[in-house]
Amino acid sequence: MTIFGAAITAIGLAACGSAARPTTTPSVSPTLTPTAVPTPTATATATPSAAFTPTPGPTPTPGPPSTPPVLTALCAPNNTEFAWQISSESTQTDYNVDLSFNAGATFPMEETSATQPFTFDTPNIPDHQLVLARWDSYPSMASHGTNANRNFCNPVMTVLTCDPTNPAGGDMISWTGAGDFTMLRLTPPKGPAFNVMGLTASEYYGLPLTSTGTWGYSFISGYGTPNETDSRGTFVFPACA
Repeated sequence: MTIFGAAITAIGLAACGSAARPTTTPSVSPTLTPTAVPTPTATATATPSAAFTPTPGPTPTPGPPSTPPVLTALCAPNNTEFAWQISSESTQTDYNVDLSFNAGATFPMEETSATQPFTFDTPNIPDHQLVLARWDSYPSMASHGTNANRNFCNPVMTVLTCDPTNPAGGDMISWTGAGDFTMLRLTPPKGPAFNVMGLTASEYYGLPLTSTGTWGYSFISGYGTPNETDSRGTFVFPACA
């Protein structure tokens, strides 16, 4: 069989019922393009600024005082000393003062203090009753002369019992700050006054009589002399509940 005959034979077989298989063209699937995920943008955080702290300026230095020291005589704490107070009308670095007992001829004594007013004592001796004070840092600023106060400070009287607590033994009183007072005179609401001798600065005392009403008292120093001084007052025993 020739090549030509074989080709005819094949064509004839096809014509006799052998169907030719169709050629299928594959469909093209779409290509998915991935969507880019956005990169989150970082949020900027504000950095708080440092609080402004002002730089303190230099502390002003007080200038010279505008007035001399103010010297005040206080009540005497006892019969050997005088008491005084220094104050100032202006602000100063210190309040140190020099003291004179001879009208400013000399200033032999110094009292020091960083604050004011302040108090101090001087001896109760001859020629020390008149005192001048000047600022130690500014000697030209001196006070006028001030006389000492010879009067003792007033004692404090306290009632300890009600009336009548103990009619047989009497009621109780006490006092403090009697200093150099040497005698206490008590005057009951009725009857004559009587004296309590040999006092101490602080003491308790039982009254020999129980008597309602107002009592009088007098702390006395230098009794019977030209220099006699006293401190007077009254007290009442309250009724017992």
